[in-house]
Amino acid sequence: MTDYDLVRECLKGNTQAFSEIVTRYKNLVFSKVYALTNSYEDTLDLSQEIFVKIYRSLARYDSRYSFAAWAMRIAVNHTIDYMRRNKLETLPLDEAEHRLSEGASPEQEYIAKEDRQKLNGAIATLSDKYRLPLEMYYSSGMKYKEIAEELGIPLSKVKNRIYRARKMLKMNYEDSGEARE
Repeated sequence: MTDYDLVRECLKGNTQAFSEIVTRYKNLVFSKVYALTNSYEDTLDLSQEIFVKIYRSLARYDSRYSFAAWAMRIAVNHTIDYMRRNKLETLPLDEAEHRLSEGASPEQEYIAKEDRQKLNGAIATLSDKYRLPLEMYYSSGMKYKEIAEELGIPLSKVKNRIYRARKMLKMNYEDSGEARE
């Protein structure tokens, strides 16, 4: 059965059809939500809420578009709303880039940890408009085009917002007068 067939069956009251939709898309929804929240517990709760929202919105699904894209739009929007309401801790974007070598001294480790905390603090001060695309790009490893699709904005805006977020972070760091030489 196609996704559209399953949607039509759900609208007729066939609960088994919705179970099939959940089976098809649970991993995709879970991975997308986890990439945004980086919290297993929050992801479990949000995924359930998202599927309830999908179920309640099935009558508004337009078969001209991919069901997966439509479901992902609901998932991303719901997760972003949740993050805005609850101001989740930001993800350490530089974590993967700044792995300390085994030979790092305690002083070097402390400085690196302090720098990460400052960066995360600066990222947390960015508005969602800039913070979300930045986190999606660096933490989730998403491509610009994927971010544009997920946020429902033009590709040029994604590029611009990530560029401006970087620029704001750099200015914040330089203005703090604590740039290390």
